[in-house]
Amino acid sequence: MIRSSAVEYHVRQAKDSSKELLPLRSKVEFVLAKDKMKFTLNGKKYEYRVVSEEALEANAGAGSH
Repeated sequence: MIRSSAVEYHVRQAKDSSKELLPLRSKVEFVLAKDKMKFTLNGKKYEYRVVSEEALEANAGAGSH
């Protein structure tokens, strides 16, 4: 899962043969191209397939009054 300030992206690695776990809470800058997400982390390039997107609520985590 990759989360931006407004959207949560659920992703899968494009190639099953190169499955790799990424460190939690890693900050990445990504580029979306159709159904693919590309980014670099610690000098290594990654390409993931976006399987779903979910808009985040504006007040997520703020609690309700």
